[in-house]
Amino acid sequence: VPIQPGGGRIPIFCIHPPEGEVLIYRELAATLGGDQACYGLRDRGLGGTKPQFASVEAMASHYIDEMRTVQPHGPYLVLGFCMGGVVGLEIAHQLTQAGETVALVGLIDAAPLGHFTMEYTVKGRIRDHLEEFRRLPGRRKAPFVWETTRNVADRIMRPYWWRFVRRRYLEKDRPLPKLLQDVVAVNFKLGQQYVAPSYDGRVALFRIGREVETEAAAKRRLLWEKLIERGTFEVHDLEVPAATHLTLLRRPHVTALADALRDAIDKALADDGR
Repeated sequence: VPIQPGGGRIPIFCIHPPEGEVLIYRELAATLGGDQACYGLRDRGLGGTKPQFASVEAMASHYIDEMRTVQPHGPYLVLGFCMGGVVGLEIAHQLTQAGETVALVGLIDAAPLGHFTMEYTVKGRIRDHLEEFRRLPGRRKAPFVWETTRNVADRIMRPYWWRFVRRRYLEKDRPLPKLLQDVVAVNFKLGQQYVAPSYDGRVALFRIGREVETEAAAKRRLLWEKLIERGTFEVHDLEVPAATHLTLLRRPHVTALADALRDAIDKALADDGR
């Protein structure tokens, strides 16, 4: 999907979050400037006419084919928000395995879901929920409790739904019937089941800066550092204290993200000799 085609700079390929859409990158592309081409990789399962992917590896392979129609060879710039960061790292892994150069993988508020799930205990989840509950203003506490309770019920039933969907549809490359279509749930499960391999390239994590790093944020950072220990890993703490995971790509917060991303790209391309 051409988000912002043209421009004289090497294009950025933006991978969708669990929701499957890439229009969330429009404000970021506009803020980066008209000289920066941006293309989105949209989930083919949206709309229900095509099957969703059975694995992150299959998704990444398909997206590489799409990327090459725009840019046949590297150096590539790959960017992913949330789960899109996980897919972006697999894209980079496959490209480097094929002998291509990936100048930068940008992770926007992303976690290595497969690794994170293994270490994310029930005790830790409860602690994080309580921490978030305490930070919320009074009027938002009741909706938060309701939503969290619904999520717990969903977690109980979701494994049964997932086994059925995976075996009957995803593994057979069949579109899901309307009754079972849930792009977000399928993508989250794919992300959770994907255990990313180590990567020796350049990776930049862009996240909301806090005065004190939370335990959950520290865990995510340490897991990324472990995966990229043979490469170059940098963390960009954005000074947008009012931002949330869902508003980071919107104005006014997206300005800080765009500035940090452009700096990271310029540095990566300079190191690559571009």
